[in-house]
Formats: sequence, C-alpha cells, structure tokens
Amino acid sequence: MPTLYIRDISASTYRKLKLRARRHRRALTQEAATILEKALEEPEKETDIWAEMDAIKESIYTRLGSLGDSAPLIREDRER
Repeated sequence: MPTLYIRDISASTYRKLKLRARRHRRALTQEAATILEKALEEPEKETDIWAEMDAIKESIYTRLGSLGDSAPLIREDRER
C-alpha cells in the first residue's frame, strides 16, 4: 500500500484531526485517509451540479425562448 507523508501542517489542524479521529474511533492515519477519499469523490458531485445548471438553463430557454445579445442594449445605454 502506498504511503503519504504530510509535512508542515499547523498545530490546530493536527489537533482537529486528532480529535476527529478519536470521535470516529479511528487511528489518526485512518481518519486522514478517510477524509482524503471523501474529498476526492467531490468532483463527481461537481459534474452533477453542472448538469443541473444546464437543465435549468434549458428550461428557461424553453419557457422564454432564446435571449438575445445584450451588447447592443448596453452600448445604447452608455451612449445616453
């Protein structure tokens, strides 16, 4: 199994990790590995968020139609 060393973490971070490991009844290294594994799963959730945003955008376009380019309106407003 590969080994990972983390250097120069703050004392408060170490203390929080140690408390969290104790609360979950794990060794310090097991807790750190669990946190890393969960953190690395996040990008998959991020992809789901973008898919949701695309779906919302499509529903807006379906209801309101295509929204035109706002540049001419902004230009007109600036020329006033």
